[in-house]
Amino acid sequence: MKNNLKLNLIKSLFFLGFLILGGFAFGQNKIDFSEIKKNVQDKESPYYYERLLFKFRGMPQSIDSTEAFNLYYGTKFTDHHLEEMNPNFSKFREKFQQRDFKEAIKIGEDLHFKAPTNLEVLLILLQCYEQEKDQNKFVWTIQKFRMISATVLTSGEGNKEDSPYLVNTVGEEYVLLNLLKVPFQNYKRSSKSTKDGMMDIWEKDGEKIYINVVGYAPE
Repeated sequence: MKNNLKLNLIKSLFFLGFLILGGFAFGQNKIDFSEIKKNVQDKESPYYYERLLFKFRGMPQSIDSTEAFNLYYGTKFTDHHLEEMNPNFSKFREKFQQRDFKEAIKIGEDLHFKAPTNLEVLLILLQCYEQEKDQNKFVWTIQKFRMISATVLTSGEGNKEDSPYLVNTVGEEYVLLNLLKVPFQNYKRSSKSTKDGMMDIWEKDGEKIYINVVGYAPE
């Protein structure tokens, strides 16, 4: 799925610019995972995960950048995440590749309820809604996709080791590479462990892109 993912939804530069700039005043953010863990688990915190999740599900356009960072990167400290080898996730990808969009939507919506901020799930659902011409769900989901994408794109500069992009899963790493329009098939990838996760370094002709998969980080 990762190497074959065709993002026909975001091929145009116009859409990418709209995605990043359309209403989101996000700047570069230094992420403190210990602080995020404390925030999302504290029922008295304005960033308590269930509180943020309620807002994300009902009014995604109203979430600010600090809330978005706690929501997305706080996922690993909650039950609202998916294992990479989840059998339903594999079936979801399979149905999408088979162009069985109706069945993919059924599975994908269940996965989205379980893991609301997963970019790969959101992206595949968007393409299914587009194919099924479900405008209402498409518009609702794209608000969520834009917000989470903006969060990841502003998590670091991505061009140096001490300021990598941060994603929760490997699947979302490939979504990010496509968002950046990186032809990753032509890049050499190396990996190493870090205190915050597993760092992938994508390199070609002296250019390096650093992406830290923080789902691997110890809690």
